[in-house]
Amino acid sequence: MKKILWSFLLALVLLTTQTFALEKFADETVSISQPINQDLYVAGDTLDISTVLGGDFLWAGGTLSLNNEVKQDAFVAGGTLFIRASIGDDLRVAGGNVYILSKTIWWDLIVAGGNVEIPEWVIIKWDLIIMGWNIKLAGNVDWDVEIYWGNVFLNSVIGGAVTLEAEKLTLGTNTQIKGNINYTLPEKNQGLELITQGTKEFTAGSMTRKNLWKEMFTSADTQKIFWWVVAAFAWYHFLFLFVFGIIFFYLFPGYLRKVWTILSHNTRSMWLKWLLIFVLLPIACIFLGITLIWLPFAGLFFAWFLFFILLYELVCVALFSHMIRNRFFSTRNPWTVTILLQLLVITVLSIIFTLINGVDLLAGFFALGAVATYNWKILKDKLV
Repeated sequence: MKKILWSFLLALVLLTTQTFALEKFADETVSISQPINQDLYVAGDTLDISTVLGGDFLWAGGTLSLNNEVKQDAFVAGGTLFIRASIGDDLRVAGGNVYILSKTIWWDLIVAGGNVEIPEWVIIKWDLIIMGWNIKLAGNVDWDVEIYWGNVFLNSVIGGAVTLEAEKLTLGTNTQIKGNINYTLPEKNQGLELITQGTKEFTAGSMTRKNLWKEMFTSADTQKIFWWVVAAFAWYHFLFLFVFGIIFFYLFPGYLRKVWTILSHNTRSMWLKWLLIFVLLPIACIFLGITLIWLPFAGLFFAWFLFFILLYELVCVALFSHMIRNRFFSTRNPWTVTILLQLLVITVLSIIFTLINGVDLLAGFFALGAVATYNWKILKDKLV
């Protein structure tokens, strides 16, 4: 189950990259009181919801008060979170201060926070996973429970097994555990073993803050998830270069030919020119942005700089593919062979620029100096 927890935390990093389907708010206080029968994705400073949400709910921001009912999944992350709504499906929560005040959560609940409180009237129909530094769990859980880290106050009736790793445990008078327990504490807890109806497995240890970070970064599950993310990023990076490299190559052959002519005749000066652009453009943006009257020019230069930085790999794939075709492909080859060879070249370049750090930047220094020179020539001709 730790794998689920690590995956959830990793998903929080990606939360800000989501496309919000219905609404998107920023730096403002929002109240929603009218019923919403579809998914609601919101970001903002403060959000208060007092209506029924008919679909999934996703939120990221500062303070959230969720008060009525969410009929499907809820995924929220923020500073202070008050979850009073009944949740029809799973609930995923992460924040600094998390208060789960719902009457019923019909499926799983995963919580990560600095301070987490779940009072006695809360009923969780399936599994519960809590990660936090100060945890107060008094609500009842029908199935399994996992609790990690910090100081734990436990006063729940738990219908399944319990996994507990903590620095300190305090038991309330209502605590019952009907399944097995596997727990890690500085020393054996006799009270915990007396109220456990299943088997007991104890490991001496302490989940200190140091151990917390050590486990997070050395866990096999965490490393596996990390490499899956890296692999996924590399795959999409390759697809981006490959697909758009082909489009750029076949849509702009004349542009690539002229840029390559400039580059092949002035290789050293193109490298120096791109280096100057790479250094001077950000400095120019800063100085121009100081005064309001020059702010539009600062924005223009910055957009130009971002264009080169974000798309230089794509330009390099198309440009060097053009160079390889002109230098090494025979004009006597059938057009089908030429296309297949060209696709192979674009594929190899995309793989190299994806996997080998530094090669793309070195190629960019040469290629984008020529691109900048040609674009400047076009702009100057239009102005004249």
